[in-house]
Amino acid sequence: MFELRRDGPRVFRLVHPFAYRDERYDDAFVCPADTDTFTTDLNSVPAVFSWIVPTHGTHLPAILLHDALVVPHGEPPTHEGPKVSREEADRIMRDAMGALGVRPIRRWLAWTGASLATIVTTPHRRGWWRTAIAGHLLFLALLGVLATIDLADVASPLPWMGGRGFWIEITAGVAVGLAIPIALAILWGPRWRVMAITGVAVALLLHVTVTMTALWVLYELGERVVGLVSHRSDSRAEA
Repeated sequence: MFELRRDGPRVFRLVHPFAYRDERYDDAFVCPADTDTFTTDLNSVPAVFSWIVPTHGTHLPAILLHDALVVPHGEPPTHEGPKVSREEADRIMRDAMGALGVRPIRRWLAWTGASLATIVTTPHRRGWWRTAIAGHLLFLALLGVLATIDLADVASPLPWMGGRGFWIEITAGVAVGLAIPIALAILWGPRWRVMAITGVAVALLLHVTVTMTALWVLYELGERVVGLVSHRSDSRAEA
């Protein structure tokens, strides 16, 4: 039985452990090893990306499995079963999501987010990885901004778009938006798949992400204003 108990703001505990068997291992993964000490914040995806991988859903058991398999360096495991690296835990989460019926794009995006976190937490090279990834993504975001400017006919900074018809510019922009991230990803060697998916996601979802971020900021401001007004009204009523 899969059952969660709230133990504070964004803190949950599993009432009963659960098991998952991966085809690459003989023994099952039992998570957590101790329900009294294991806590989770569920899916720690930033709020602006929750429309891609929501906090709740079919994929949640795989997320909790990942939480149990990944522990800070030097700390004891929080699961019973084979010990795995963080990279392998990311892969197990992705495959577990597939076993749960999660669609391919969502599970690969979830895996990519987890893998990026794994890369930037690599001991001894965290600063370099973070700087390299940030530069990589900023470059792709800049291309997206320039493509938007070109499409709006404000200027023509990109030679593959400027001066052509609207639909030709759209087609060229999407094609190059896919080709450049994939080509740049090759420079990352074994991590090329992570960076290719990340780059394509930035290229294709940049405008949606900006829109969702703006809406999220407006929502948070609205909540704060309403909360402040309600608090003052309650204070006056008590007085």
